[in-house]
Amino acid sequence: MKGAPTWAPDGKKFLYVDTDNALWIVDVDGGSEYRVGFDPIGAFGRPVWSPDSKWIAYARAEATGIEQIHVFDVENRREIKLSDGRFSDGQPVFDPEGKHLFFVSARDFMPTLGTFEMSFILQNTQRIYGWTLRPETESPFAPKNPVVGGEQKAEEKKEEQQGQGEQRPEQPKDASPVWEGIADRLFALPVQPSSAYWLVAAAPGGRVIYADENGTVHIFTLSTKSSSALISGVASLAFTPDFQKFAYLAPGGMVGVLPLRPGGQVGQGRVSTADMLTRIDPVAEWRQTFWDAWRYQRDNFWAPNMNGLDWRAIGERYAAWIPHLGDRSDLDYLLTELLGELGTGHAYVGSATSAVGEPVPVGLLGADFETTPDGVRIKKVYRGQNWDSSRIAPLNQPGMNIADGTYLLAIDGNRVTSTTNVHELLAGKANRLVELTINTAPTLEGARKVVARTISSEGALRYADWVERNQRYVAERTNGRVGYVHVPDTAMGGIVEFYKMYYPQVDKDALVVDERFNSGGFIPTFFVQTLGADPLAWWAPRQGGDFRTPTSSFLGPMCMLINHYGGSGGDAFPYFFRKMGLGPLIGTRTWGGLVGIRGSYPLMSGGGVTAPQFAVWDVTRDGPQWVVENIGVPPDVEVDNTPDKTSQGLDPQLDAAIEHLLRELERRPVQRPKRPPYHDWSKGGE
Repeated sequence: MKGAPTWAPDGKKFLYVDTDNALWIVDVDGGSEYRVGFDPIGAFGRPVWSPDSKWIAYARAEATGIEQIHVFDVENRREIKLSDGRFSDGQPVFDPEGKHLFFVSARDFMPTLGTFEMSFILQNTQRIYGWTLRPETESPFAPKNPVVGGEQKAEEKKEEQQGQGEQRPEQPKDASPVWEGIADRLFALPVQPSSAYWLVAAAPGGRVIYADENGTVHIFTLSTKSSSALISGVASLAFTPDFQKFAYLAPGGMVGVLPLRPGGQVGQGRVSTADMLTRIDPVAEWRQTFWDAWRYQRDNFWAPNMNGLDWRAIGERYAAWIPHLGDRSDLDYLLTELLGELGTGHAYVGSATSAVGEPVPVGLLGADFETTPDGVRIKKVYRGQNWDSSRIAPLNQPGMNIADGTYLLAIDGNRVTSTTNVHELLAGKANRLVELTINTAPTLEGARKVVARTISSEGALRYADWVERNQRYVAERTNGRVGYVHVPDTAMGGIVEFYKMYYPQVDKDALVVDERFNSGGFIPTFFVQTLGADPLAWWAPRQGGDFRTPTSSFLGPMCMLINHYGGSGGDAFPYFFRKMGLGPLIGTRTWGGLVGIRGSYPLMSGGGVTAPQFAVWDVTRDGPQWVVENIGVPPDVEVDNTPDKTSQGLDPQLDAAIEHLLRELERRPVQRPKRPPYHDWSKGGE
């Protein structure tokens, strides 16, 4: 079962989605169950009941991946599709009065153009919409004539007071929805388009409760056509049946209960759990946790045959150790061994335990230090990139003028000598201002004082320094003809680094794409689409030089550096690079972990596990084959950076890439076409 079951309002039925993405209805009184259908992609989103328990609404993904809303007639066991297939519709919610069915749909197409090339993305596509369930129900936003409407209402009120006037027929509460023609009974809530809306619930009184992309929960009231913030910064919400109150769960486990009205704040209505105690049998709980993790793999591992393993026998073998566990951390170890039997990447165990005590944050200065007989000297100041808030260099700020080789004499007045541990004096001072006494000589005479703000990690500074050193090295070895781009991952950070370095170098004759140590992220089709773009045409302005379309297309040869630390998306990148014929791969075989996961499954005793849920295959010369996973991507030219070379500051892999590209440029110089002669129509002809 995926998630908790959803009970019908009449309390006689519930529905659930199983691990095979099938939707089921269970009749509690009769004990029977009925399979509604199957959703191979979206697992039905979040199925909901109608107020009268006669209908179920859900979104199911089409083969294109576009979600479409359906309703299911429980009594007659028939499905009706409401969406017309043109847009992605999801998250249906019935209102309690049975007048409307609200949903989220991506119908706003507002392209955002790129800065460096003529490309665009579609974002902020979603709004919240509603359908009226019967033809006689007006849109809540139907236009009103303020003059005629006002006079008519006054007259009606007067007639009612006199006992006269015709009574308007009301919609019977048990009136069935009329699904035919529902597409024409759509209305949009007047909210701004967003990249992500979460439709939480519909409450009595024409109130629609939704969350925006920033995590703020809002209440939209149809009668006033206005929205107000309910609460922000919560992980989940639950409502009382009458929607008078709601409970929230905030990050960190705080629980609170508040009235359902705008202006709530995390911390208000807090429910104390300090006195809530429970008695557990650790071994019994660990046994349950173990078999839950085992079942999660059984039901979700991408290969239903478990890669030929006898998964039951493996489970029994490891479960025999449970009575001998002495601590919850032992169970983490046991689960790690269990999942290791799958022989597949991305099968992770998230620990339920943490280290005792809080670590002391040490302030760092973005520098290498060396001890001399005279004291401590700043061997190297990392220059950073002070325009980037994540790479600010503490000792390379305007006016500091701290050169390599400067002596550090004191920190906050505490003398630094040749026996001093500099980091000990910076313990507990991360991200704080410290006073440094420095001098070009190991003496206080002539010394000066500077104030620096420490940082908590030097990783970003040292990474930027490594990349810049590689860029300079490549430029020096090739007289500036060859460019260099490093891609640390295929997530947002790697996307930033790639395009930040690539665009300024599209005019180079050749390019080294370095994806060593790539930790993965997204599947990087976007990188190879950029690198593999060929010029489609050239443009000749009256003034200035010619330019090409696309402007980011690269004309010269490329190669890619890979190593065994590149995995997941870092496996996919070189695989795609080779498949598109962009150039040779140089280095060592990649990690070989190209399967996908969908979050972590929480365990009852804490922690969680992941299941590799989808694997990659391709059509090769030998036909369809599983690729990359447990294989990696081998290089075309194998070059290893051995420890002895690395310790000397050498990079044989980068040298091999440079040498390859220089040979290619000598063999096939880059062709940069020149514009043709101008027309001379005076001579006739075309």
